[in-house]
Amino acid sequence: MIDIHAHILNNLDDGPEDLKGARHLVSLLHSEGVEMVIATPHLIPERYPEVTKSTVRRRIRELEGIIPMYEGYELHANYLPEDLDEYTLAGSDYVLIEFSPFTPSSSIPIITKRLKDKGFIPIIAHTERYSLEIGTLKRFKKSGALLQFNAESIINMGTILYKLIKLEIIDFIASDIHPGRKAGLRDAYTIVKDYSEELANRLFYLNPYSVIKNQKIDGGIL
Repeated sequence: MIDIHAHILNNLDDGPEDLKGARHLVSLLHSEGVEMVIATPHLIPERYPEVTKSTVRRRIRELEGIIPMYEGYELHANYLPEDLDEYTLAGSDYVLIEFSPFTPSSSIPIITKRLKDKGFIPIIAHTERYSLEIGTLKRFKKSGALLQFNAESIINMGTILYKLIKLEIIDFIASDIHPGRKAGLRDAYTIVKDYSEELANRLFYLNPYSVIKNQKIDGGIL
């Protein structure tokens, strides 16, 4: 598996407090079957001024030797940087973006379309927090966005998950791991694999690998 959303770098955002904690989280991901990971600290300067490119790269170097790790960021729609191309996932055209819980779902596709028009490929982080309504999710995808769901949410989602799987609305499943939060990737993979092994491989490996290689993903715009 490849994890494209993980808060594993220490002393930056709401991730681990020290290097020992960071190593623990990376080892936990490895035990879940993760072969590569994109570290994605929150890029919110007012809240986390420690998150700079030089510091992120230094923290990644400190964690070398467990699993291959790539530089990335979780952007916030309210704090998008002017030099957005410096804060993509693994130096690709893909950007991981989250929204305030107070953002109307109708505003999300407007923002993601603007990013798409600028040449980026937006990935909505933990999409399930904003809506599980099929029509709304389709509008997100029609704007050019790809949808990432958290593994823990997949495990606890219930019957709606099979409708999302059947319609192939989900593009990525990632851990969004933090201290005190389970990765859930192995269990989530098993749930999706029971429906379709091909789809499980796409959501947990092939699509994330395309991000790292900056290759186009067919997001199944509906």
